[in-house]
Amino acid sequence: MLGIFKKITTDKPIEKLNSSVNALAFAGFIRGFSRFPLFLLLTLFFSQRELLSYFDIGLIFMGYGFLAIPVGLYGGILIDKMRRRTLMLMTVFIILLSFTSMLFLVFFNDSVIFIIISFYGTGLAISMQRVLNGAITSDVSNEKQRIAAFGRQRMLSNAGIGIGMIFAGIAYSYNILIFFSIPVLGAFVEFLVYLKYVPESSNLGINRIRETTKISKNKNLLKVSIVLALSGLVSLMFLTPLFPIYFSYYDLLTPIKISILFALNTVIVVLFQVPVNKIAYKIGEVKVIFLGLLLYAISYLLFSVITNFYMIGILVTVLSIGEDMILPMASAIISKMSTIENRGRYFGTYSMVSGFVLPFGPVIGTSLLQLFQNFPIIIWTTFMIFGLVISIGILSIKIEKKLTI
Repeated sequence: MLGIFKKITTDKPIEKLNSSVNALAFAGFIRGFSRFPLFLLLTLFFSQRELLSYFDIGLIFMGYGFLAIPVGLYGGILIDKMRRRTLMLMTVFIILLSFTSMLFLVFFNDSVIFIIISFYGTGLAISMQRVLNGAITSDVSNEKQRIAAFGRQRMLSNAGIGIGMIFAGIAYSYNILIFFSIPVLGAFVEFLVYLKYVPESSNLGINRIRETTKISKNKNLLKVSIVLALSGLVSLMFLTPLFPIYFSYYDLLTPIKISILFALNTVIVVLFQVPVNKIAYKIGEVKVIFLGLLLYAISYLLFSVITNFYMIGILVTVLSIGEDMILPMASAIISKMSTIENRGRYFGTYSMVSGFVLPFGPVIGTSLLQLFQNFPIIIWTTFMIFGLVISIGILSIKIEKKLTI
């Protein structure tokens, strides 16, 4: 196995990525550094400072996730009809305003209801940005570059998360206002990156795609989107409120130690993304996702018996490699199936399906935690079985390649 891995990782890179892809990847770094730690530690904020129940926290994050559904339905159509760079700038500006409102609400110690509303405001804009990012990345890269392009974004995003988690953990413990200020600054920098370094990529007139008025009805696309979304659910369970709460209350880890574990996750993602990309070029994205799901299933089961901080770190390392094998590959598959005229619809359809699936992650995790808090092995066995079932399902999907540019 090591010999095969070494051979693959020493192969010559497929193609050099252009400056637009690099700018998008850097924007991902800024998002990872400033935005992701807020969402993760916001779980502790709701639990420890606002004294909300586990189930309430799960419902909040589930509602946040469901905001992706209308964006998937209509955002993709809008992206195919309008200038994508302009939409991206508008979207990031809305994110900036939402984060700023959250900062002021915390500063004035206002009702948690208003904080949640502002949190949901970011959710709508971020869902649109996710679809936009997939379409723009596909526009500025060719088919042979797609795995590398989405992989580089994952690498830099996770590098940002790794660094950001350390700063966020310290800021959260030291001064909550500094903690909420970081995403405001990050959104401002991200806006400048798109303004200066990301060109308009679609060059599509409204007349050219006037017939594009409905979400894609491609049955295979829907099936692929469902299976990929379920695969993402297996992977993203690690990023739901379940884990910070479990680490805090069952493994008795401090916020800083929890931040270190999630920072470790990002370091491993960065180190292994390129080798995983090269494996995907050799055996295909579907088989790579299958192997990633197996790693998650095994790791989830072991969380039920391991409580030592360093051993937990080893498990986090294993599932982080699994993350490299799932999330970028899903975007590459959707990109491979689409053409430039319908990328917004294809990514919008995938976003819509994910919007129906992924929001259940937080409420599933916190509900199981609420029901089986004295029997955690039931929680982890459930996740293991789910991962194994989806790993079988992923082998059934069929990628219909389109003629892309």
